[in-house]
Amino acid sequence: MMNDGAMIELRRDRNSVARGFALLFAVMLAVTALAYFGSLNAGKPWPLEYIVSLLIPFTIASLATWYGFVPPRVRYSRDDFEFTSHFFGVSTLPFAALRKWGFGRQTIFLKFARPGKTQRVIQIAPAFYPKDEINALLALLRTNFAEKEGGF
Repeated sequence: MMNDGAMIELRRDRNSVARGFALLFAVMLAVTALAYFGSLNAGKPWPLEYIVSLLIPFTIASLATWYGFVPPRVRYSRDDFEFTSHFFGVSTLPFAALRKWGFGRQTIFLKFARPGKTQRVIQIAPAFYPKDEINALLALLRTNFAEKEGGF
């Protein structure tokens, strides 16, 4: 249980980052293998050059995941949610402005209202953070904001 105002940080450690990328690559390899064996079954094997060229979308997907869904810093308390974006710097949003949140499809999303501005939607890939820390964040959200849980 956290004290009022005490900030808790989601830390990206070596093991959780490795687990996150392992999951990402496993999904990409599974999809690629299904397509490859479907092609073989149809009598149209992929040339070696095509197989090697798959490094391009694998690299793009890895970079997009890292920079889009794995913020360098995430901190929260009962009252505030603070995160650092790779592109937009530090943002602190009050949980009082939380409109909706959800967990599924390998992301946690939080949607905040910002008076006079567009809504802010934050997505976090939980596989890149320690499970106990993600579970603590989810427990806070489920305990204090159960009525705001939903899908996109």
